[in-house]
Amino acid sequence: CQDSMVRARSIVALLLALAVVQAAKPVVLPFERAFAKNAGKGTPNAATRRLLSGTPTGLYDAHSLFYAEITVGTPAQRFRMQLDTGSSTLFVPKDTCEECGAHADSLYNPSLSSTYDPISCSSSECSGSCQSDQCWPLQAMIQGDDFFHFMERLCSSSSSCCSYLYPKMCGSYATYGDGSGAEGYLAKETISIGGASGTAICTVTMAELGGNGQGQFEP
Repeated sequence: CQDSMVRARSIVALLLALAVVQAAKPVVLPFERAFAKNAGKGTPNAATRRLLSGTPTGLYDAHSLFYAEITVGTPAQRFRMQLDTGSSTLFVPKDTCEECGAHADSLYNPSLSSTYDPISCSSSECSGSCQSDQCWPLQAMIQGDDFFHFMERLCSSSSSCCSYLYPKMCGSYATYGDGSGAEGYLAKETISIGGASGTAICTVTMAELGGNGQGQFEP
């Protein structure tokens, strides 16, 4: 892939919202599939042979992924979004992200968007709890530090989960089955996909940990 890849564990909620808004016309999700260059087992022909053999097999996805083109912000900033069905969080790599892989396109620059609306840690929309497993800062996992060492910086007065890197912002953290992870803060933005647009909450990603030896935002 030659375009920026955005990690989206699921975009089902956004698509349903857009479907309601755009009920008068169909919303087409223009997704594609990409295979690793050195993954012979992940080629379409190999997959077809396994199906035709009649041997029961699970979904083989270790060397491929599905993606769709989306735009974020106003004016639109274009990305390719990696589709995953783990949860409802859309991670968008910020232009100041230090470990988000290499990109052919520019990363997300919120200062260029008139619809960028960050969510503060004290906002009622910041519902993540400091006590939950989802509020572990990525740095603590990498460095092996005690999570409770960061409690004072991560918790708001209402015990919401704050961003480790931007303490006044609502924090968002995620880890995946392949060992990768990401952290950042929540913001509301205009997202367009398949000819439809809507406002969604996404994670503006400030740092990430690659899984299986790769950065998760690499194209």
